[in-house]
Amino acid sequence: PAGVPLPAMSSADRIVYTPDGTVIGAWRTGQGQPIVLVHGTADDHTAWDLVAPRLALRFEVYAVDRRGRGASPWRGPVYAIEQEFDDIAAVVDSMGMPTWLVGHGYGADVAIGAALRTRNLAGLVLYEPAPGIPTVDEAGILKSTDAGDTWAYTNNGITDFTGRFELAISPVNTSRLYA
Repeated sequence: PAGVPLPAMSSADRIVYTPDGTVIGAWRTGQGQPIVLVHGTADDHTAWDLVAPRLALRFEVYAVDRRGRGASPWRGPVYAIEQEFDDIAAVVDSMGMPTWLVGHGYGADVAIGAALRTRNLAGLVLYEPAPGIPTVDEAGILKSTDAGDTWAYTNNGITDFTGRFELAISPVNTSRLYA
């Protein structure tokens, strides 16, 4: 609501160790059901600075720094997107309860792969994912959604994203939701 101060992002107070030992830092704010925000290519957790405080009015928000950025240092010899799938799946699993996963741009591609590696997922929202990620099997995603999970996809402008996201996080009785 207008005039109500929004909670600020705290420090990187959740540190998760991934299967290969990489440290992933997540910046937390708010209280409620957990929601993990995954930024795009040239960003860090601050890409979510406008969205996270609004979500924090209803959720416990974790904006991660992806591998090699900010609070998530990495100096590995070889990069593979599957490592990032494992990173984000580890963050979601560390919540210990059903967790929403939101990804933007390349972070949406990472979120798709992570979603297939965790059973702790409440739902998935993708904002401007890159088409045709060859390491993610679309049939696997459809099979997962048939199990009754709630999934959401949006490819609209950032101004519409917050409003459309509110629709996505409302309880639904469908296995797939397209906004």
